Amino acid sequence: MGAALIVAAGAAGLVSVAGGDDSGPADAASPVPAPLVPPLLAKEIRNKRDGVALAYPAGWRRSKGDGILALESPDRCTVISLAAPADESEAKGLREATIAALQASFKQSEVRRARPQTVGGRPTTGAIVAVRNKDGLPVVIRVAVSEGKELAHVTEVVLRGPPCEASAPATAQILGSIEFRR
Repeated sequence: MGAALIVAAGAAGLVSVAGGDDSGPADAASPVPAPLVPPLLAKEIRNKRDGVALAYPAGWRRSKGDGILALESPDRCTVISLAAPADESEAKGLREATIAALQASFKQSEVRRARPQTVGGRPTTGAIVAVRNKDGLPVVIRVAVSEGKELAHVTEVVLRGPPCEASAPATAQILGSIEFRR
């Protein structure tokens, strides 16, 4: 049930993150770029019921409904969504149900296993789901599920496609600020 709610939010466009990679061979004669100044995480969210705390920059739009917390970047390229829809013992099934619901929401999808990472201080398992939106543009959805002390947490990051590099530093900061407490 919880996975379907998150997927419904993603399919409706509430969840989306975009990124790109401009890394290439550096030319010795080219000037050294100025360091990126990351945005300040000026606002906080603490949800005791779901055991989630995080910080995010001013200008990001926050929405909450049906047990899903979503943050959307000002350029609308990135959406991060979080939910704790199940017991910790249901984490594996939750991941599989979330991926299946995403695949059912789009005509074509490609699923790859994602490398394990840590979100909210907890190891995750997940997948990267590549789909196309109704206009045929690429959308990449990173699904990460972690098993907490009491709850399984789902984190989705949706990238709506290049060029959305402007929201990448803030996205990384938000993901780094997440704490799962239950």
